[in-house]
Amino acid sequence: MTNEKICVVGLGYVGLPLALAFAKQHPTLGVDNNPQRLATLQQGIDSTSETSCEQLRASSLRYAANVSAAGDCNVYIVTAPTPVYEDYRPNWSLLEQATRDVAAVLKKGDLVVFESTVCPGSTDYLCTPILEKIAGLQVNVDFSCAYSPERISPNEKGIRDAVKIISASNPQALKRLQALYEPIIPAGLHIAESIQIAEAAKLTENIQRDVDIAITNELAMIFDQFGIDSDAVFAAAATKWNFRRFRPGLVGGHCIGTDSYYLLERTDKENLPAPVLRAARQANNAVPSYIAERICTLLQQRQQTIKGTSLLLLGYAFKENCADVRHTLVEPLRSALVQHGFDVSVCDPVADAQLAQQHYGVTLLTDTEAALKQQPQVIVFAVAHQCFANISETTLGNAFVADIKRIAARADWRL
Repeated sequence: MTNEKICVVGLGYVGLPLALAFAKQHPTLGVDNNPQRLATLQQGIDSTSETSCEQLRASSLRYAANVSAAGDCNVYIVTAPTPVYEDYRPNWSLLEQATRDVAAVLKKGDLVVFESTVCPGSTDYLCTPILEKIAGLQVNVDFSCAYSPERISPNEKGIRDAVKIISASNPQALKRLQALYEPIIPAGLHIAESIQIAEAAKLTENIQRDVDIAITNELAMIFDQFGIDSDAVFAAAATKWNFRRFRPGLVGGHCIGTDSYYLLERTDKENLPAPVLRAARQANNAVPSYIAERICTLLQQRQQTIKGTSLLLLGYAFKENCADVRHTLVEPLRSALVQHGFDVSVCDPVADAQLAQQHYGVTLLTDTEAALKQQPQVIVFAVAHQCFANISETTLGNAFVADIKRIAARADWRL
């Protein structure tokens, strides 16, 4: 179809670049129910740093606060987030609400594309029934569904950089989807045989990485107890052609840190064992406590009192050079350090300070130089922001330095 009018539901780090790309090809409406987000975007500011001011101001993308403004659209692309609750149960509420919003304006001939990360079967058994019930229409008769998982890596890889997996509920919809995505994805498309295969592929990508980092973390903690430099071990092992090298650290965020739980929810319902998935999550979630306890042990060996000791955490985002703090494992690290008795401050000039306050009640310092001038007794490099890599050895003073990411000019302990 040449007269496609597109509505992208959700203008986060996934939806916004997608909407901007489509706006170059078709009339496109971007919908986000966060008034502040819309206001900043209309001013040419993207808090996720995925797009530039120039890109926003040059685009023909239109904005709206509600899908009800998209009645003239015939393609709806849903990029709602799928977080997990504190007990790690998947939270489908945002996806369900976005689907209900689309259903309210859905009409014959429309195509609904889901890009949210979900458990295999979610498009068919969770989202499609909502569309059919509210719209009073039948899938593959009156409208079509499709699934194309996002593969963006915040501040690293954009929508143009990775092959795009596409799948649809019928052959005609697949051809339509292919025509939509081909012009905006130079890396090319991969056609999955079914929507469930595409859903499972997205989970598999991140779960495999989660498992790889889990064994890396476990080995790093074992070698640390042995008094062996794990980085040197991994460097030596990497000389073998088939060794896949990963670095130990805090595996949080809204992808690798959560995707296993979507699959585990379904395996639990169907009484299927998934011991490796569970073990990987347990291993990665245990890292913050290990780091806190190790710092305590090393300080006690130096006859240093823990209670009241000033400690500066450098970094709070879930990954380097990224503003996103969702599901950051620096928060459980901070909490563990506080419980041990440290007087903890957190500095992160890159992270979204407002979200850190809203989600975790944590006030972030944003001036690294000023924070270091307070001469904390302990400094922990928790996130490998580029701005932290420039901190000189002199600036660190006499502090005990723990370097989780191996970017510090000097360190008394490294994971």
